Amino acid sequence: MLITLIAHAADGLVIAGNLGLNAIDSERHIMLVVATWCVTALVVVILYRPTLTRKPIPTYPEAILERSLFLARSGLI
Repeated sequence: MLITLIAHAADGLVIAGNLGLNAIDSERHIMLVVATWCVTALVVVILYRPTLTRKPIPTYPEAILERSLFLARSGLI
């Protein structure tokens, strides 16, 4: 969540028109920004892949069965 907030806060921080670039340099700047965002996204997905997914929530009958097996194994039933 923090990286999303930082990315949205930084969006538009550097405006190509204010850098005094000509048309070719401005295009290179835009391509560099896009490439940087793509690399950043890939690095985040590669490094944090296990934490980006959620475990499936058990359905109601599965939860009852699991609870029943736990109680049976522990000798409470």
